[in-house]
Amino acid sequence: MLDDIDRSLLNELQRNADRSLIDLGEIVGLSASAVQRRIGRLKADGFVSGIFAKLDQQRLGLPVTIVTTIRFVRDGSGYTSALIDSLRVRPEVLLIHSLAGQHDLLVVTVVGDLADYTNGVLADLEANDNVGRIETNVSLGELKATHELPVN
Repeated sequence: MLDDIDRSLLNELQRNADRSLIDLGEIVGLSASAVQRRIGRLKADGFVSGIFAKLDQQRLGLPVTIVTTIRFVRDGSGYTSALIDSLRVRPEVLLIHSLAGQHDLLVVTVVGDLADYTNGVLADLEANDNVGRIETNVSLGELKATHELPVN
């Protein structure tokens, strides 16, 4: 069970995990060593699976975000696992979701330009005989992006 301090600590870590233990302790009302123990417990219990740096997509030369939805011809892991595995290892693929509904798969990709997408991810999708329909959407701009989960 999470108590109020755990929830506060999780929220603060999501906002900025680069803070010192002393700063986090001042925010949640604990000593730095108590914060360190709590973070260790939250990691061990699986509430925190990693701490990451948010990089600037534009400065890295990856200004284009593409959202692709895919409809498979046949369902089942035997038909889809090879394609999903090939997408998982592509560094430009940020997100893959299996979907229920009109589409079977959602893929979010970041690239330098449309040619990078066309010659990379799209070429892989088009070469797969189990891909029946591909819808490619180019983002016109990011309106909200967060990794912060609501911790209540």
